[in-house]
Amino acid sequence: MIANTSDVQAIYNAVIALEKERQGPLAFVMHNHIRDKSALFKRLQAGFQPLIVPPPLAHSYPWYEVIESDAEHTVMVEGLDQTELTPGDICIHRARWVIVNKHSDTSWVVTHPNWQDLGFTWLLELKQLPANEAEGYIYPHHNPSQVRATTLSDLEAIAKYFVDGKQRSLRAAVSRKESAAPGNTMEVKSNIRTRFLHRVDDELLRDRREKGLSDLLTDHEAQTLYEHHLEQLKADVLLDDDGNIIFNEWRMRRISPTVISENTYLMINEMQGGDSSECGDET
Repeated sequence: MIANTSDVQAIYNAVIALEKERQGPLAFVMHNHIRDKSALFKRLQAGFQPLIVPPPLAHSYPWYEVIESDAEHTVMVEGLDQTELTPGDICIHRARWVIVNKHSDTSWVVTHPNWQDLGFTWLLELKQLPANEAEGYIYPHHNPSQVRATTLSDLEAIAKYFVDGKQRSLRAAVSRKESAAPGNTMEVKSNIRTRFLHRVDDELLRDRREKGLSDLLTDHEAQTLYEHHLEQLKADVLLDDDGNIIFNEWRMRRISPTVISENTYLMINEMQGGDSSECGDET
């Protein structure tokens, strides 16, 4: 822990200097000239020690939790379909990781290049999870109080809600056109948001008329649109025999070391402060 907040800048600069030294002549240290946006600086301000090497990145942002927590993380994985031999590269949260061992097509041991020599490994697994346990979800537009869709019936209701909404929009646009006819003096007051939504509806109606279609969806159009939207929803999930929604999600958790030791961190009392005018970030 950093005892005096006045030391934060000096420790911050020292960490940057050590990382540049570790990387050598070709050091790549991404500078963040707005110091208060630095993840490292915020970490030091909060009283946490800097890691011995930079943490992995998750979507270009320092991912300290994957190092320090043994909890399971939901991750975005790319590159497995192009990996035929192990060890090889894999992309997790848009960053390069290394495959150490392949247990199966859905279970891998991986490590990060910065942490491989320190003995850190993670278990990466593709899991099939019910909708109420998965991190991903489909929003139930037809019933927002439900929070998430969990069954095929919910997907069908969402698809129907989508079609009914389009039909309502067309009806409203037709009604406004009739109200705006010569001789109709009714004044309609609306805010900016309402006018924007009206314009979208009006463009939908105008597009149908230019194509020679009826103002409203025909029964055949409505059914076709419903089936198309339902198939789109089903394409993102699996369904069990009872019609329950199942998500495929990649999860990873640290398996080695089982407990984080003090060697994972830079020792503050052994570090020397640098020129407080320097501003940078190790990630």
